Amino acid sequence: MKKIFSLLFGFLLIFLSLSSCKDEELFYEGDSYVHFLKEEGEAFVFADQDYRDVEVEFGTVQTVSGNPDIKIVYDPVNSTAVEGVDFQILNGGSGVVADGQAIGKFTIRILKAPATQAGKVANFKIKSSVFGNNLDYQSYSLRMSLTCSDAVFIGNGKFKNNVAYWTGDTTAVYDVVKSTPVDGNEQLRVDGFWDNGDDLVVYYNPNTFVVTIPDQFTGYTYNSGGINAPVWARPATDGTVSSYNPCTRRLTLRIYYYLKGTSYFLANDTEEFTGQ
Repeated sequence: MKKIFSLLFGFLLIFLSLSSCKDEELFYEGDSYVHFLKEEGEAFVFADQDYRDVEVEFGTVQTVSGNPDIKIVYDPVNSTAVEGVDFQILNGGSGVVADGQAIGKFTIRILKAPATQAGKVANFKIKSSVFGNNLDYQSYSLRMSLTCSDAVFIGNGKFKNNVAYWTGDTTAVYDVVKSTPVDGNEQLRVDGFWDNGDDLVVYYNPNTFVVTIPDQFTGYTYNSGGINAPVWARPATDGTVSSYNPCTRRLTLRIYYYLKGTSYFLANDTEEFTGQ
């Protein structure tokens, strides 16, 4: 009985010891080092802006006080963006870290005039006369591109269906409206496009310019050769993707038209709408 009690007591001590260690906070007491928080990022300047200021974050491992010397430095090697032409480094390249914090920010100003939709890349390094640089994330690549706001893309809301598989009418002009986001997805509606008067609905990503097409009824029922089935639309199945260009105001949709409930389909084809 005593042996059992001793064993139980021993296990209790081990459990209490582990619990105590688990509750203790861990502290880093070594030197501070500077580093970027990630290796790359992407930012846009809008066509209706002269410039856009973006922040690049860095860390110091330990919290700091005062105003330590930490700078971001342009690295022209493998850069396609040029400092002073495509962008500016603000504050003389100095980072800003609030007292008692271990995260700071540099500010880069992307200039609109030379920006392109294809994008350019600027590479940077981080340096400090106070802290060492022997951690990872010592370099950072920022892709900077020109884009246009939703307001520019929508414009007057009139879009010509210049590539028109479904209706065959390349002169038709439709109202395209931005709708309330659904589940975090931005939504566009081509007013009254389908045969039953319903809107053609698509979702778009303003960062990647990719468009997705939810499964939807075209309003038309195919009735021929003994087949009677509604025609539905969904994303193309041939590997092509839908997209939009907010600056040229062009919406290109790759759609798979199929007979719901059967193994038959009509086509993988294109609907293109261009702002007027």
